[in-house]
Amino acid sequence: MRRGDSERDKEADQGVPGVRRGRPTQSQPESTGADAIKSTGNRSRDTSGEVTAGTPSIAFSSPADGTVTPSGQALTLTAAVTYDGDPQTLLVEWTSSRRASRLGENHPNAAGVAQLEVQNLEPGLHTITATVSAPTGATGTATLDLRVNSAPSSPVVSITPASPSSSDDLTATIVTPATDADGDAISYGYRWLENGVDSGLQTATIAHAATAEGETWKVFVTATDGFVDALPASSEVTIGNTAPTCTGASLLPSAAKTDATFRCSCLGRVDPDASAAAQGGSSVGARRDCE
Repeated sequence: MRRGDSERDKEADQGVPGVRRGRPTQSQPESTGADAIKSTGNRSRDTSGEVTAGTPSIAFSSPADGTVTPSGQALTLTAAVTYDGDPQTLLVEWTSSRRASRLGENHPNAAGVAQLEVQNLEPGLHTITATVSAPTGATGTATLDLRVNSAPSSPVVSITPASPSSSDDLTATIVTPATDADGDAISYGYRWLENGVDSGLQTATIAHAATAEGETWKVFVTATDGFVDALPASSEVTIGNTAPTCTGASLLPSAAKTDATFRCSCLGRVDPDASAAAQGGSSVGARRDCE
């Protein structure tokens, strides 16, 4: 009589020590330290199942990199923090490359925004660094460059000549140069007004052909260090009359007795202040010797 399958199975299970009936299984390796923490986005989950925060990051919102700010003016630094934990548990430390001590430190608000108002930054170029630290010791940093600039002083200027005629060029003369506390190089800009209206002329000297008798000319001179302009300085003159000239003289009569009246006439009279129609008229103001 043939034995059934169930008897053979029973025999196999009982007759072979250490052998279990069923499908074989692969052994699982033990967890190592590296495997004990599983990454979940920016967070980590340890073997106990507790989720811990990752590394914070920080970026400046304002001012913009390369900003130039006037000396003596308060400056507000603003930075935004990215963190998958509570941002209020972070600490932000603010420093400048021009100071040995910190500018300050504070905590971001619930929205992850940190701000610091800074007073009396030294003139010159600053590299501002914001360092954010998490309770775990993880950190992130951001930097920006800004310049604190002192405006140059205003120069003292005059117009040469001080009492010009219509035949004189006008020159804006720097009597007392502007100075700059930061040691920056100074340049000057010019703007001329004719009877209170901008003439469009922007050079230190303007030709006499641009002027006429009776006009008032005013120049504004602005000193700049390339970053900030000083308050403009000004000077003003009124254009006077230019005496007419004669190319020759005529004495009439050419011959007469001692009791005769002689008349000296101007020949080729030129009056720069008169219209073309008026040329050749009265010789008042002109001079030419008659011999």
